[in-house]
Amino acid sequence: MIARRAAGAIIGRAAGAGMIGAIAGDKSPRAVFFPFFGDNYNRPAPAVDSTKAPPPRKLETPLTSTVMVIGDSLADWLAYGFDEIYADQPDIGFVRKIAATSGLIRYDAKNDQLDWPQIAKDTLAAEKPNAIIVMLGLNDRLPIREKALPSPEPQHKGEQPQAAQAAQNSTQGETATSADSEALQPIENKAQHPLPGSSYDFQTDEWAALYVKRIDAMIAALKSKGVPVIWVGLPAIRGTKPTSDISYLDELYSERAEKAGIVYVNVWDGFVDDQGHYATQGPDFEGQTRRLRAADGEHQGWCGETRKLCRP
Repeated sequence: MIARRAAGAIIGRAAGAGMIGAIAGDKSPRAVFFPFFGDNYNRPAPAVDSTKAPPPRKLETPLTSTVMVIGDSLADWLAYGFDEIYADQPDIGFVRKIAATSGLIRYDAKNDQLDWPQIAKDTLAAEKPNAIIVMLGLNDRLPIREKALPSPEPQHKGEQPQAAQAAQNSTQGETATSADSEALQPIENKAQHPLPGSSYDFQTDEWAALYVKRIDAMIAALKSKGVPVIWVGLPAIRGTKPTSDISYLDELYSERAEKAGIVYVNVWDGFVDDQGHYATQGPDFEGQTRRLRAADGEHQGWCGETRKLCRP
């Protein structure tokens, strides 16, 4: 419980540091915390790309602790928030491994062979982080196609495939029993087992079965490093259905994180109103009403509410 609270506080502080800067366009500390004073007063905010965070800070001193932040464009902004919060502690570094439009369904639209679990393993093999933070899922509201099984190798005349030979070695009674048992299974139970080469729509049972495997594979890849792993949930996004979709994903992340024994940080309440609806504006950590979200309805402006959650 202590670790979970501490993780929540760290995540909240990080989100708080950078998000108003993303909206205001000015990345200076003065603009982040005092956007309505001085030269910025009544000045229209310049257009910014809300999907891309500013680059990591330059390292000027040797690091004593390193945290790796992995994920999509939301994770990119989260890492930027960490940089802002820990600017006065240059010995703590936040290394980003970001693929802005990626997800667990598709890492790269141009290369189906790439996936996050393998990318994470390869990345961590060359790094020595003290902790790992992952934030993914914004781009995963897509159908999943189960990979087709590889074609069997051609057999020589008179030679049986290995699977057939193994089945022949079993007793006839076992084979008959297995066939009878399969025939008696309810159709709905069979539907829960995705078939190779098939495509399944978002939120169907088959989709969930496949997606959970990808979450588990990602967690396993991150845990292989032997350091603490924190999975950060997604915030509500604009629109009734999109918000419902994100809530559905967060339930899956929370469930699998708990089962795997890693910390899950739920940030949902920081981005909705009293009725649980997506909030564009709201009180910051000092009680001042500010714009909390970017114009696209998905990206940051998290500053106020998330930092408020972390106050004692």
